[in-house]
Amino acid sequence: MLTVSVPKLRAHGPRAAEVRPKRVEAWLSALPQASAEDSLQQILQALFVQNRTALDPDNRLSLMALYLKPVLDIFESLNQTYINSPAPLSERQYVLATSVQRLCLELANGYKIVANDLTLLDTIQGNKADFVQAVQRATDVLSLIITNSYAIYRTCPEGVWRDLHQLYRISEAHQILHYPVEDMIGDGSEDGEITVYDSYQRALLIGACSPYGLSQGDCERLFKLIPQWHSAVHISKKLVKSKKDWAGYFLINLAADSAPVPMSKMAPQDIQSQNSEQLRLLNMLDVAREVHTELKGLGKSSSQKSGAFSGREDANADLLRRFGRVLAGVNVVRRSTRTVCNEPISVCIGLNATHFFASGQRHFKLEVTGDDAPETTAEEPLQSMNDVAQTHEFFDLTDPEIGNRQDDEESASQPSESMPSDPWQHSTNYRLYPCHVKDQSASGLGIQVTCPSELRLRVGDLVGLQFPSPDQWRVGTIRWMRSTSPQLLDFGIQMLAPSFTPIGVRRHADPASFFQGLLLPGNHALRQPESLLVPRGMHNPGEKLVLNNKEREESTVSPLYLLDRTGSYDQLLITPSDADESN
Repeated sequence: MLTVSVPKLRAHGPRAAEVRPKRVEAWLSALPQASAEDSLQQILQALFVQNRTALDPDNRLSLMALYLKPVLDIFESLNQTYINSPAPLSERQYVLATSVQRLCLELANGYKIVANDLTLLDTIQGNKADFVQAVQRATDVLSLIITNSYAIYRTCPEGVWRDLHQLYRISEAHQILHYPVEDMIGDGSEDGEITVYDSYQRALLIGACSPYGLSQGDCERLFKLIPQWHSAVHISKKLVKSKKDWAGYFLINLAADSAPVPMSKMAPQDIQSQNSEQLRLLNMLDVAREVHTELKGLGKSSSQKSGAFSGREDANADLLRRFGRVLAGVNVVRRSTRTVCNEPISVCIGLNATHFFASGQRHFKLEVTGDDAPETTAEEPLQSMNDVAQTHEFFDLTDPEIGNRQDDEESASQPSESMPSDPWQHSTNYRLYPCHVKDQSASGLGIQVTCPSELRLRVGDLVGLQFPSPDQWRVGTIRWMRSTSPQLLDFGIQMLAPSFTPIGVRRHADPASFFQGLLLPGNHALRQPESLLVPRGMHNPGEKLVLNNKEREESTVSPLYLLDRTGSYDQLLITPSDADESN
């Protein structure tokens, strides 16, 4: 029995729906091509009325075929206006994203109604092709909604996951999981066909990969990469008994409105208490192995392409490495207990902002003298991250609104005689945001903020945290985000060190270009070595760095290897070099 949610149908309503395919086709062709938002509202209203009007399944399926491409075109067009925006979305973007998802939900509703009617009429065998198409299209659109929600760090609309699971269950019962239909969304297969199983497993992989912790744009990249792994995804009714073998396995509850859950996060009694008929085992081990093979082909470069990724711009070793670790069950279990609390805290966003506030609200700017002095004047602003080579897979996170750099144009426009001689100059370009700590552990914080209009965040942003004690600053990185409204944002911070020292950093061979950096002390108890935080892409492998502290004392260090990389910063393991080399 199919138990998906569908609108209540009525024979006659306050407004009649146009149900003649030729009339609908002509009306859709006449919609304004230049205004996707106007078309969205008109199609949304038409689908809303149609999906609440009783129709013959054949007629409804013909109508849905006419609406499918226009809706997908609107989705693709409007999606680009907010998909790459930092969180939280502006109020207008949030409303637009909500309207786009409502449009897709109404599209899915139409197909679900067809599948539901054929099930109730017990005419599936006589209309198998129609039933397969309706179930597959509904599954495809619901998977698109799920991916879109995760991509903008929003919770999925209520009931979407439950309906998706129920569509899989009825497909499994009628043995139509691998029945091919034309792929309308794209990236399904080389022959242009796709199955219910293909669409379902694509949503499962997105939901299983800790999507709220993915970097900006990673959800869409994964959505395009996943089809090549479809043969490595295995779903079965037989559960793995031994907990030691749970790594790489996920549990699907077909009755739940939720994504697959890593089994390594679960206790045996939690599984035993559930109805076994509703449970399916998702085996990701072969996918993890294929990802590992691709990583070996890609090598250490995040932009190098090889193998199945040859010529694909969305191939990215950083993304695949994170994805593979999650699928293999690495670091999915919380290592320390979180305690609930409700404490105020002040947060600044970005490496430069953290450097500024931890330095007593003075901006670091060095004057280079002697033979090493560049031709430019000492009053030039500190080199910004825009001048650092960036790889195309990551977004530039140097927007002044999120505090990653000072306003270079404003600084350069000031007369030189008005600028202070102190190299740690005062600046007003950075902001502190009041937040609340919801829970905390030894290694991280769960934070909630009522967002001012100028606050924009991304996963991977570096954050400075001012605890209630005076001058007590710590540094962390945003590991996940989730937004429930335009004004409210929850995010998790991993603490990087109990303390840090703001310093200036330059390449050993380039005495003219100093950057802000943060020196993190080693922690023998936690086996953490001394490390250095610098803007992403600043350091070239094999190149030594010169550190300059507040007292103008210099020291040369040799980065050993990259400890961590986000779209905002690089964390380098360092060791002291010969002091004479910095002179």
